[in-house]
Amino acid sequence: MPLPLVSIVTPSLNSATWIRATIESVLAQDYPRLEFIVMDGGSTDETHDILRTFADRLTWYAEPDSGISQAVNRGWARSRGEILAWIGSDDLYRPGAVTAAVAALMAQPATTAVYGDCDVIDAQGRVAGRVPTGPFDRGRILGWNYLAQPAVFMRRTALARAGWLDESLLNVMDHDLWIKLARQGDMAYVPMTWAAVRVHSQTVTNRQVRRAGEETIRVVTRAVNDPALPAAWQPLRMHALGEAYLRAGMCFYAASDLPPARTYLRQALRCAPGLALDGRFVRTWFSSWLGARLIARLRSWRRAPHRGGVERRSEA
Repeated sequence: MPLPLVSIVTPSLNSATWIRATIESVLAQDYPRLEFIVMDGGSTDETHDILRTFADRLTWYAEPDSGISQAVNRGWARSRGEILAWIGSDDLYRPGAVTAAVAALMAQPATTAVYGDCDVIDAQGRVAGRVPTGPFDRGRILGWNYLAQPAVFMRRTALARAGWLDESLLNVMDHDLWIKLARQGDMAYVPMTWAAVRVHSQTVTNRQVRRAGEETIRVVTRAVNDPALPAAWQPLRMHALGEAYLRAGMCFYAASDLPPARTYLRQALRCAPGLALDGRFVRTWFSSWLGARLIARLRSWRRAPHRGGVERRSEA
């Protein structure tokens, strides 16, 4: 059986600082059938100059778009691969990631996608943490995005049935997609580190973090209120909503918008009272009463955090 073609898309906008390392991590993969497409939203820095130096090894387009979702969808539409993925313009693949992902998909033909573990790196590429993933849990993914987007590889057929990325979402389009894929069948976890997400001073703005929380509520509410929600998921509805409000509370806390953070946290308890004993809730709730100045001081002592599913883009 011939090896399937893998198509990887990178959306970019003014990404000159990081995109060379991203490109090199893709092109260094040892998988022999790889298509790489960069969708640039109209960079005004040196991104195009960098892309030209790789013109014989990738395909790139420069055209305005409405955000990451539209850019990635356009790239996938132009691709030919049976297996699809996307990686941000400041993130990295680890060696052997694509080969391992293809092997996992071929060994488990009923799966819609496979995913691995993911490092968190700082501006210099030093590992500062890890994204906590773990075995696939359909109920968990309904309310909480615990997958690392660069470490996910999907079947084109499953993506087409899912309807691709929702272009109205600017931050949590990945979570929405995982829910749609999980409704079709299992996603398989492979305990290998396949990618690294970079967290740095340009990663997110407070507005994007707040929007990620609001979009999470929107995505999960839409999913649990869908009349076609599988019967097996019906008992999970309220807990999933609680998780969504918890995520929103944590996002607003991260943006130092503390009164709304506490409002969302209270709503999380109304939906799922058991979250009162959850460490994520306890830490966020009590920390939110410390005051913005003390919180800022505490954060300055920490290493770079996981960006929590918030995509980056130089947008208003």
